Parts: sequence; C-alpha cells; structure tokens
Amino acid sequence: MKHFRKIISAVIVIGIIGAILVVAGCGKSSSSKSTTTQTSTYTVQKGSLTSTVSAVGSVSMPEQAKLTFGTGSSASSLYTVTEIDVAYGDTVKKGDVLAKIDTSSLESTIAEDKVALSTAQLNLQQASSEATQLNAQAAVKNAEANLAVAEQTLEEMQTSQIADAQTTVSDAQLALDKANLTLSTTKTTVANNITDAENSITNKENAVINAENAVTDAENAVTKAQKTYDGYVQANITILDRVDIAAQKDEYAWELQKAEDALGQSEDTLKQTQDSLEQVKANLDAVKSQGEISIAEAQSTVTKAEATLKSAKDDLAAIESDNPDMLKQEATVATAKANLITAQSNLAYIEAGNNTALLQIKVDNAQTTLDNDNAQLEAATIVAPYDGVVAAVYYDVGAKVSATSNIIYLVNTSKVEISSSVDETDVASVKAGQTAIVTFDAISGASLKGTVGAISPVATSSSNVVTYSFSIKIDNTKGYDLKEGMSASAEIYVLNDTDVLLVPTTAIKQRGPNSVVQVEASDGTIEQRVIQVGNTDGTKTEVTSGLTEGEKIVVQTTTKSSSSTSSKSATKTPTGGFIPGGFIPGGDFGGGGAPPAGGPGG
Repeated sequence: MKHFRKIISAVIVIGIIGAILVVAGCGKSSSSKSTTTQTSTYTVQKGSLTSTVSAVGSVSMPEQAKLTFGTGSSASSLYTVTEIDVAYGDTVKKGDVLAKIDTSSLESTIAEDKVALSTAQLNLQQASSEATQLNAQAAVKNAEANLAVAEQTLEEMQTSQIADAQTTVSDAQLALDKANLTLSTTKTTVANNITDAENSITNKENAVINAENAVTDAENAVTKAQKTYDGYVQANITILDRVDIAAQKDEYAWELQKAEDALGQSEDTLKQTQDSLEQVKANLDAVKSQGEISIAEAQSTVTKAEATLKSAKDDLAAIESDNPDMLKQEATVATAKANLITAQSNLAYIEAGNNTALLQIKVDNAQTTLDNDNAQLEAATIVAPYDGVVAAVYYDVGAKVSATSNIIYLVNTSKVEISSSVDETDVASVKAGQTAIVTFDAISGASLKGTVGAISPVATSSSNVVTYSFSIKIDNTKGYDLKEGMSASAEIYVLNDTDVLLVPTTAIKQRGPNSVVQVEASDGTIEQRVIQVGNTDGTKTEVTSGLTEGEKIVVQTTTKSSSSTSSKSATKTPTGGFIPGGFIPGGDFGGGGAPPAGGPGG
C-alpha cells in the first residue's frame, strides 16, 4: 500500500511540474498522438488453465444388428416361425430368447445322425479290437493247417492211400470238433452281449420314466407359480404402480420365470434321456446283427468242416474200394493254397490298419454331420447378443423364413457415440482420451460428459475445407432419451491444467532466450527475474519455476490515443513520468480489468 502511495505522489508532482511548464502557443492549434502507460501489481496465485475446441456432429449407436436364424442347408431352405417373443419397442437383456423356428424335421435328422454315428463307432471298435486280429491270425493258421493236411494227404496217398485217407478222416473230424466248439462259444458270447444290451435298454427306460416324472413336477411348479402371480396381480390390480406392490409382483414373476426355466431344463433332460434310449436300442440291433454274422461264420466253418470230413470219408471209401482219386486230392491242395493266400492277405490288411482307417473316416464323417445339424438346431433360436431395444420385428408367427431373413432389429441404446469431425487447424490439439462436454439441439439443458475416441488418419475434403472424423463416447446416457441422428455440439477440453501458478501474459517479457518478469520486493524495490513458462490460453500463462505463490509482480499496459491541443508557444511537455489519473489501482490486473490477450513478448 505504501508503494501505491509513493507512485500516486510521484504522478501528482510530475503532473504539476508538467502543467507549470506548459506555455500557450500564440493561439496555434495542433493535433498529436499520445501514449498512456498503466502500471499495477499482480499477486501470483494458483488457478486453472483451460482451452477447448468446438465440434458438431450427430448421435450414433454403434451396437445394432439385424438378427437372423442363420440355419438351414442353404439360403433357399424355408422354416416356419413358431415363436416371436418380443414386439417393437421392447427392452431385452443379453441372453433373452427372442424368436424360434420349427425344428421337428431337424430333430429327426439329428436322431438319425446319432444312430449312424453309433453304428460307425461300433464297426470301428469291432475292426480295431484284438479279437478281430486274433480271428484273422487263427484263419491264417487254420488255412496253413488245411494246406499242410492236404499236402500231406497227397504225399502219403502215393505211399499208403488207405493210411493217408484214414489220417485225413481223423484230421477232418478234429477240425469239425473244433468248429463245433467255436460255434458253441460264439453263440454263448452273442447271447451274453444281447442280454447286456437289453439290460441297458431297461435302465434307460427307467431313466426316461424318472425324467418324465421330473417334467410333471416342473409343470406343476409352473402352474403353481403362475397361479400365485395371477392371483397377486388380480388382487392388487388397482395399485400395481405402488413400489412395494410392483416389487412383490416382480418377485412372483421371477419365481414364475425360474419355474419355467426349471421346466425347460427338465424337458431337455427328458429329451436327452429319450435320445440315449434310442441309441442303446440301436446298439442292441447292432449287437444282434454282428452276433448273427459271427454265428453264421462259425456255422459256415462247421459246415465246411463237415464237408471236409465227408469228403475224407468218401476218399477213404473210394480208396478202400480200389478207386483212388489222385486228381481230386491235388485239387484239394490247390484250394487249400488259395485259402491260405486269402487268409494271409486279410491278416496283412488288418495289421496295416487299412480297414480301421477307412472305418475311422466314416466315424469322422458321421460326427461332422451330427455337429453341423446340432449347430443348426442351436441357431434355430434367436437369443439377444446384448442388452437393447427392439427397433423392428419383420415377421409374425407362422411366416416362412430362410437362413438369411432379417427377423428382429436390435439396437443397444446404452452405447452412444457422437460422430463428428475436426478442422485441420485444430486436429493436432485433439487427442484420444480427452474429455468433451456434449449438448443437443433437441434436448434443452442436457449436458453430457464424453471421451474422445481415435481420430481418423484419413482426411475428408469438401469445398477446400479439410476435416478428420472421430467419435465421442458418451459416458452415461441415463435419464436422456437420445435418438440416433440427433444433432449434437461438443466442447473438447484440449487443455485442462488445474492448480498451477498463473500470471498475466502481458507481465512476461522476452529477454533473448529468457522469459522474465518484474518482481516487487516487500520494501517496494523491483527485481527482474528469469522464469520458466508452461501452457497459456493467451490471457494467462503457467509459470513452472522462478516464482512462488503470493509473490507480487509488476504489470504494465500501454494504450495509444490521438488528441488536439492549442498553445501560444512552442514549449513542450517534458517526456517521461506518469500523467495524473493515468493509473487507477485495483483489481488483479492493471486498470482494474483483465490483461490484453497475447503471448509472451518483449
């Protein structure tokens, strides 16, 4: 305050001296330009420094889709719509069932797929089993034995036809006994396999009964929950808008929904159990079929052994009647050799895995077909992929639709963005992650906070104006009914420094590479001090070092004006000093107002 008084006194004295020295100039008049300098002090203090870039755009809702069933072997396949569970304007949650189509034919196909897969797996299992390889090895050994017998018979027939014939008969009898034993063992094994399969069917039928009982219980629970809900709504129909009544009603509705979900799960379990029953029935048929084949093969072996025995006895009889048939025995040897070659080839084929490789391909193909049909069945129900509002329903129940038909248009209204663009002069200042305040022409008073997204690296030019597109994600739209396409304006905070030291930009002078200010000491003396500066909004500038909060700096502002005077002499007012009344203390800046805009200067 003492400093201000000194300045005022100096101004008054200098003004008086100037007035005394002014002499009238013989009636001459002249015009001149004068410069007025105002000086004040400013207390360094902390504050906020902000700068914004304006942008305009429109509301967009990026998460929206036209939902399809996406099922069927081709786009031309038609299905009947059996359920449309929503209407235009409905609000849905992620996972809600929206629509279904008739899947009866597809379910039948899946049942057939499962039978085909089970059959292929059984065939592969049998082909790759140790028993199959052992049978092939036994067949080779049997063929080798038959050939040895035939060759030995032929050889010995030449030395002792009767002895050889008797030996042949004996060997044939042994072979027949072995074949009969194999046949008996095969029948027993097949019978046991069939019994096991029938027991599996019985177990599955019991499981189906249990699943049906569970469905009945679930249906009763749904009926009870529906009755409770309907009774409560009817009893409180006139006060359903009360918060407590509405809450209780929602609780009953939730219980009803849980009962319906439990019914759906029970029905799914019943369906799976029924499918499993059909599978074990098919397995029984396969076991019976394979058993018949095994018995037939064993019976064929017996038949062949019986024929061999009969042939040996006939040969013996022919020899004993002095009618040897050497040619016939040679043919027997040839047949035994051919049988051995066939058995060896079959064993080599099995050991190489060629048979199982082909059957594995069939299993894989059957599994792929089943997987594809199951995927089609799953796609036959449209489920909400996200929370949203139904913007359109294109079909009614009973309509015929294809895999590519648009059924429901779903829009997520909670995810809102502003599609906008920024001029090339401002694009360097706008960065992803900056805060923006958005207002809307159609909603008075709405001011929503948003976050700037990525700025496109590709420019758009129109009428020689270059802009870059970007989007602003609205953080929270709750309470505002925003519509896609609404006009919007945004203020993007490209500079938002808080709690920083600020000084008037006009107080900063440039001395070479240094920025300096005049600091007033407590005794009124002036010190020129070098400072480091940060961001500026043109009026105020951030000081990063060189000053502390509370220090006082000198702020000078200069104004120029034109004036006309008349005088009687050529005597001039001395230059320098202050003109009385040219300085008015008060305010943070000189003259009681804000400093003129501008950056640091000399």
